[in-house]
Amino acid sequence: MDTRKSIQAQLKGRIFHATFTKRDGSTRRAYGQILNDERLEDLPQMITYCDFTVGGIRRIDLSNGAYEIRSGKTIIKSESA
Repeated sequence: MDTRKSIQAQLKGRIFHATFTKRDGSTRRAYGQILNDERLEDLPQMITYCDFTVGGIRRIDLSNGAYEIRSGKTIIKSESA
């Protein structure tokens, strides 16, 4: 199972808080809900989510470095986090 499907299975549509490294090396915090985007089937490290802080749809590229996703007692971290 790839990273995206694993995270989707663990969160089961719940709202999450995340901290992740962007492509330029800066850190971003996110608050939202993961969406299923069929266009990303070839990119198992890319997650699409509905961003509740600014509205709209955004993506997280988990291959850029460290990330941590929290929803209730569920905590998902990268190996480098």
